[in-house]
Amino acid sequence: MIRSQVPTVAFIGLPNSGKSSLLNRLTGKKTAIIAKEAHTTRDLNFGEDFWNGMYIKFVDTGGLVPDPEDKIQKEVQIKSWSAISEADLLVWVIDRKQRPETISEKILNRVWKTGKPFLVAINKVDDPNLDVSEADFAFLGGKGFVNMSCNIGYGLDVLMDLIVENLLLLGFKQDFEKELIIPEGTKRKRDRTKEVKRKFDGTYVVFDHDKKSYHSVNDGQEPIASDPLVNNIICDLTGVYFDSKTLEKGLIPNQDVFEFLVKAKASGKSLYFLSSSNYDNILDFSQQLEIFDGGIHLPLETADGKLQAMELKTILAKFQLEPNETVLIDDNSSNVFLAEKLDYKTILYKKDVDLLSELAKCENKKVATAPKIMFLGKPNVGKSSLFNAMVGKQLQIVTDIAGTTMSVNDTVVERKLVEKYKIPINTGLFSGDDDAEIIEKEFSFETKKQYILLDSVGIRRPGQRTFGAEDFATFRTIETAHEADILCLVLDGSQSISHQDQVVSGIAQQAHKGVVIIVNKADLVPSTDRQKFIHEFESKFAFLKVKKYLWVSAKKSLEMTLNQEISTEAPNYTKLDEIWNSIDSSMIEREAELDPEQVRKLFNYIHKKKFPPKLRNKKKPIIYDLLYVQNKPPTFHFLVKDITTIHWSYSRFLENLIRQNFDFQNTEIIVKVRSIEQKKVIR
Repeated sequence: MIRSQVPTVAFIGLPNSGKSSLLNRLTGKKTAIIAKEAHTTRDLNFGEDFWNGMYIKFVDTGGLVPDPEDKIQKEVQIKSWSAISEADLLVWVIDRKQRPETISEKILNRVWKTGKPFLVAINKVDDPNLDVSEADFAFLGGKGFVNMSCNIGYGLDVLMDLIVENLLLLGFKQDFEKELIIPEGTKRKRDRTKEVKRKFDGTYVVFDHDKKSYHSVNDGQEPIASDPLVNNIICDLTGVYFDSKTLEKGLIPNQDVFEFLVKAKASGKSLYFLSSSNYDNILDFSQQLEIFDGGIHLPLETADGKLQAMELKTILAKFQLEPNETVLIDDNSSNVFLAEKLDYKTILYKKDVDLLSELAKCENKKVATAPKIMFLGKPNVGKSSLFNAMVGKQLQIVTDIAGTTMSVNDTVVERKLVEKYKIPINTGLFSGDDDAEIIEKEFSFETKKQYILLDSVGIRRPGQRTFGAEDFATFRTIETAHEADILCLVLDGSQSISHQDQVVSGIAQQAHKGVVIIVNKADLVPSTDRQKFIHEFESKFAFLKVKKYLWVSAKKSLEMTLNQEISTEAPNYTKLDEIWNSIDSSMIEREAELDPEQVRKLFNYIHKKKFPPKLRNKKKPIIYDLLYVQNKPPTFHFLVKDITTIHWSYSRFLENLIRQNFDFQNTEIIVKVRSIEQKKVIR
């Protein structure tokens, strides 16, 4: 039997045997928290790797315990055994100092009853001369044995060869790379751009490794100017817009291409078509072609479908288009080659091509990736419960014990959405009626949107946590917060706001991410007490600049989701759509591309009405410009001749003014006052 799905390999074994170290070593990432203390791993950790052409997913499980009495450990065992039941192959990691006869028969029997094949990896063999005899562990019944060391990498190649060999015997193929869309960065080693360091007072500082990566106006460099945007799209009808090479009556447009063109026109692009069919037949398809702003018939097109340079120049002249602002979409590689010679931007159409991604490349824009959404808060506010509710599954261990979560865990969530687009339609384009009106028509498409949700460690005061695993997990949480896109600050609405809530909020502010404030346990808070909570929040969290609070009950929401009881009569605090909408709004604000003219108008207003006040013993301020430098996060540079003539409070005033003018409500922004020596500013 030949399988096509991706194999899953689970690392199992007793506590502190090196399972998490093995995951980190194979994936090249510090996914799992590692410490000398046992029972560090509680939730499942995931990773992936390539070996000999095979794409393999790994899952790190908690240490197996025969009769757990601790509440958290009972939950850990449930998660570990569920991962074992779903895995295709097991790797039993054993400390070389572990005496085989001391392994619990109860655990052994349960592993055998699963029927899963497993390998035995004898870990912590840091010296090859200390190899343990495989005969000592033969009674375990594994499919293979290997001495290895996660610390120095000894024997890992042998282990991976054994894994691939056994997966092939199970029917998995060795050419997954040809079938899968490989996640960006999977093959590369992790590029650490930030480092978290702890000071003696218990606070944290985040450092950039690459000091040259930040663009400064003072260095004399010109801000990066993008190429001309794509304003026009020319689509070949035969073979692209229509699947067939001939236009026959009743022919339906290619749905994927049609959806792409609607989205493109809704974003302000002009659409045109090329056709080589009989022009009389085109009139029969006026309804199918109504989204276009015009087109030309090419009777001179040769039989093999090749265009002539004159024909591509004709459509430019007819509709007064600039070639470097125009994209030609054609399924003929010769036509695409010719268009590129004439300075067109081009997309070679194939059945599986992502037109939106290709258009983004033509505009030199980064293709949008799944945003990372992280839940941040102090312990026991309900981050893991909210994570489970948003995912719709019981993925994370949830107890009423503070500090249950001991690592940063993530998962991909896919939501089905209905997107609506309104585009102008010229009703007289094909009828020849010069008096025809332009109407606005609405189109709806069902789309899927992906998010990466991250649950994190509850951040406690330094004196309340141990310096081992929990301390390192806190480092990882803060580091990940600086890598996420949106931070969901989770508060416990049933309790008064504490100083630790403010500390966590300070992390969110310093990370300069989109911020969504979620007040959990709303079912325990009477509506009369919510206003009191909000008043207290506004007095202590004014630095966040966020005025929207989402009241939810993660526990009730998850119960209703699992029981499929969500309805219009359900309490508002059980509906999670508002959280998703706030996340989307925050992403839109973070990725905003502001019109330079609007920024210039704001600067003119500042220059005339809100000029910086003169400071005592200082010259009158001289201001030059306000620049929108970049997005993610939105960053502005206020250019002046002498920074010492600007009071620090003026930066706060500028930030508030910018937020008000450009409607930045759910994201942190950066406003920097920069000194320049010259009055002329290169744009």
